[in-house]
Amino acid sequence: MTELEFKDIKGEASRFPKSQSARHSSQFCSFATKAPKNHNQNNHQRSNNIIYFFAMKLLLVFVILSALAYTTLSAPADGCAGFRITSPTAPGLVWTEGQCYSVSYDFGASSVTSVNEVDLFTSGGSFVKKQWSGSLGPGTGDTGLFNLDANHVTGDYHFVLKTKTSSGAECTFSSVNFHVVFNPNSPPAQC
Repeated sequence: MTELEFKDIKGEASRFPKSQSARHSSQFCSFATKAPKNHNQNNHQRSNNIIYFFAMKLLLVFVILSALAYTTLSAPADGCAGFRITSPTAPGLVWTEGQCYSVSYDFGASSVTSVNEVDLFTSGGSFVKKQWSGSLGPGTGDTGLFNLDANHVTGDYHFVLKTKTSSGAECTFSSVNFHVVFNPNSPPAQC
């Protein structure tokens, strides 16, 4: 019998008797056709992994840049972010018109350079009366005492604090609502 020689992908020879060649050649051909396919699949899989890796890196960079852009765009351009009212902050306060009160605040990391005005508004948002005006810088923590004046009307109110930033922009901050009681028998206090 003569032998047939077949070489696989690695170049290694396999010999089969001629009588068995049909059977073995079909197995070999099957292997030979699958091997390059597997080889191509491995290369294709490797390519997919590389593409996936770079796509994930690109997505991560996009997410980071988006977060930075969102933070940059959502922060007020005028530097108001970081400033906050620290008193009154508790809901349910009951105050008496004509008595002495103040508004406390914290400049935080804002660009606010001065507190200029405190106005009284109804809980519905209507302006009532200016309560205090001046110009207080970052070294202060409150407006100082002023007489609360609600035009002799009992009701629910809140303060609106007006400030300026280093760029000259005006920022407004609202306190929580509080209840003001008008008592005609309570003369205004000396603050």
